[in-house]
Amino acid sequence: MDIVLQKAKKFYEYNHVDSRTLNDVLEKTINETSSFFDSLDKISFLKYLISNHSQEIKDHEKFCKEKPEECDYSMTLRYYVFGLENEIKRHSQTADKFNDTELSDIKAKLDKILQDMNTLKDGNEIIYEDFLKEFEDLRGSVNLGKKTWRQLLLGKMFEMTASGVGSETISKGIIKEFQSMYDQIDFTKLIN
Repeated sequence: MDIVLQKAKKFYEYNHVDSRTLNDVLEKTINETSSFFDSLDKISFLKYLISNHSQEIKDHEKFCKEKPEECDYSMTLRYYVFGLENEIKRHSQTADKFNDTELSDIKAKLDKILQDMNTLKDGNEIIYEDFLKEFEDLRGSVNLGKKTWRQLLLGKMFEMTASGVGSETISKGIIKEFQSMYDQIDFTKLIN
């Protein structure tokens, strides 16, 4: 079990949520996640707590004589889970943003591609100018987030290949430059 899940398990065991402690435990949970640098670790920690408290709600409601919306204990746990889900949403938004290292990596890769294209420019000024415009658009779009930016990159490569502005070979080369950022996906298969 990794350290994040160990901390989440320990936190779950030692921080009982009830109507008197709800705000305190929620605040402690948020403070505990601040000890993690990586947003994905924070999300893993929170998901562990959500999973365990959701199971606790189900187990309680099997035997509770009150309706779930009238049971203080059930509602308290639901409020807590709701607070944790909101924290996940907040951290998920930051997880999709490029960090400074990734931004400089993108800039360097775009510069390298444009430099390579510049050597092919002779006799192909129209194509080069089109590529230049598209890459300037990509450079200015990094604030969209990782997923949206990746989709924009793939869309531009597909559009340029389909319209004849760029060859399949050039598009594959460009996509291979960015492959390391998205190891789980083989983009070159998408443009075959």
